[in-house]
Amino acid sequence: MDTKQVFRAIVSEEAAAHSASLEKSSEPKVFQGTKGNDVYYATHTADNIVEKANEGQDTVYSNVSYTLPNNVENLVLTGSDNIYGAGNNSDNVLVGNSGNNRLYSGRGNDTVYGGAGHDNINGGEGDDQLFGDEGNDILDGAAGNDVLQGGEGNDTYLFGEKSGKDTVIDRQGSNSIRFLDGLSADDLTVTAVRNAEGGQDWRIAVKHTQSVLTISNQYQEGSNMPSVQRFVFSNGTLNLNQFIKATQAQVEIRDNAGERIEGTEGNDALNGTVGNDVIDGKAGADMMRGGIGDDTYYVDNAKDVVVENSGEGNDTVISSVSYTASTHVENVTLTGNANIYAAGNNSNNTLTGNDGHNRLNSGRGNDTVYGMGGNDNINGGDGNDYLDGGDGNDTINGDAGDDTLIGGAGKDMLKGGAGNDTYIYGSDDTIIDNQGNNTLKFSDDLRVSDIKVNVIDNADGSKNWEITSANGSAT
Repeated sequence: MDTKQVFRAIVSEEAAAHSASLEKSSEPKVFQGTKGNDVYYATHTADNIVEKANEGQDTVYSNVSYTLPNNVENLVLTGSDNIYGAGNNSDNVLVGNSGNNRLYSGRGNDTVYGGAGHDNINGGEGDDQLFGDEGNDILDGAAGNDVLQGGEGNDTYLFGEKSGKDTVIDRQGSNSIRFLDGLSADDLTVTAVRNAEGGQDWRIAVKHTQSVLTISNQYQEGSNMPSVQRFVFSNGTLNLNQFIKATQAQVEIRDNAGERIEGTEGNDALNGTVGNDVIDGKAGADMMRGGIGDDTYYVDNAKDVVVENSGEGNDTVISSVSYTASTHVENVTLTGNANIYAAGNNSNNTLTGNDGHNRLNSGRGNDTVYGMGGNDNINGGDGNDYLDGGDGNDTINGDAGDDTLIGGAGKDMLKGGAGNDTYIYGSDDTIIDNQGNNTLKFSDDLRVSDIKVNVIDNADGSKNWEITSANGSAT
């Protein structure tokens, strides 16, 4: 049975709609299973299901965060809340909802579907199949030999020295590999192998381990657009050319649509082709027009101009100087470690900072912003934004819209602003928000008993809450 058949066999649209419509419970319930294929509706995180081994394929539909109990095989999250789901030691199927989910499949050979939203999926132990589906997803196969398919969106794949033999399949979006365990380019051996379809697979092996990451069809036959464009290490991010040079990779790099267009040291006017072009104006104040296709521009001069029209693709500017996305440019990635800024436009933008102290203003649209290294100042503007500060002491302002704010490492200041905002709990964070119906989310391994709340009375009559746990403290 292929993965689509697995999905259809598990998920009933009628049952999912019924689950989403149920009122969340204030008290947990206990369900007793039977020998058949049972269906349960969870409305409280602590709802308990008692099933014996070998009593059928059982499914839980849940509109709240939920962890599968023993001997229950399948979990379907419903609704649109940003909730999490976790598996058990069985071979599970987990299905996310339309929100931003965290999905942990546990032990067993599991299948996970993220659904819509920006999802964070961890396969745990076992040989798993992880599907990000829509959104900008993070996929970590963890232990075992896993298959990772991000689907639509700009996806990030995690890989370390204990990850086993994983395979990435992703021909959509602008994708990244993030290396764990302090791995550097010197720890990797990279080779290319022609596959049965005539495309080029890249194999990234961690030296002195059994771990190998295969990027299936890094280049498809007849296509010059790579599946993965960025490679993220603890000390910085490398683009494709930099990664090849740093690892001394035994691969060929193909220019998009056969066209890599480079300027001179002067002021150039460069035009792309019908296809996915890479345009680098070099020094000088350059005018660059990509045309139809998913084009990539290299900007190194504040007077460089990028021209794109509506409906001409998903375009990316990689800039070593401060840059504001021109109309119809979707993505901006800063490079180096200079303290520079990036700004979005009215589209749904993805902004990525560098290792310096950046100011990142996403503008209108439902945007995604990654601060990366440095002490960053991030502003979401209008729209429902996903704002991740990364390393450093960051200040994050959600502004208007229903935003998700993640401080990451460091002492961060999080201000959601107008709208119903979600904060991901982190150590030494300060949260300021007196607007909307807001949510503070904790990691899956924290229990209520692990959390302590200290209420501090202020001179003006207001109150601060200082929340502490084993993972740190937040105010």
